[in-house]
Amino acid sequence: MRTGFSEAWLTDAEDADRPAIAKLRDCSRADPGPIDRHFQFAELEARLYHSRDLHESALDEYDEKCARHDAEMEGICTAFMAK
Repeated sequence: MRTGFSEAWLTDAEDADRPAIAKLRDCSRADPGPIDRHFQFAELEARLYHSRDLHESALDEYDEKCARHDAEMEGICTAFMAK
């Protein structure tokens, strides 16, 4: 299962959310797997929220990603149940 977490985790050594956010954006756009996307969204949302005071647009993007994540929840739940 590809969550994007390992790619994002690599940047933690540098203590930089910005590169991790960029990588997670790419992963969530390119990965069609609903379970993978669920974990990518969750990590992206956490990092955006963490960055809310540092980057002016982070909170707006956080809201948008949460809405997209919620919109996909039915498919995510179905995929989890099938797994």
